[in-house]
Amino acid sequence: MRRLHHLLIFAPGRGARGDGGGDKRKVNRKLRGLFVFFISGVYHEVLLLSLFRRTSGENLLFFTLQGLIVLLEINVREKTGYKQDVSGWIKVLCYVCFWTSLAVSGRVFLAPFLRFFSIAIF
Repeated sequence: MRRLHHLLIFAPGRGARGDGGGDKRKVNRKLRGLFVFFISGVYHEVLLLSLFRRTSGENLLFFTLQGLIVLLEINVREKTGYKQDVSGWIKVLCYVCFWTSLAVSGRVFLAPFLRFFSIAIF
């Protein structure tokens, strides 16, 4: 899926030299990245529909939320200058933010699978 998303969404927008352009290109690239997360949510909803013959929209919400979190991280890294790998207390802070966001939003991802699977068994 990663390669397919790259070929269909990111690669066609590159310039002839692949230089990425200016500020407008950065905004477009960020929106395309958010779109990839949205499409992943749609894929997971289709998976739920094919497995359980019902969908809830929670996976779409999860992946869209994850895309917004990644977009926020990119913007923070651009503003603070931490574009490369970080170290020290900044790295610890990044890990805490990552695990906190996953703990909060992970329930949204797992809930329909657990709910629909328990209904399908009984």
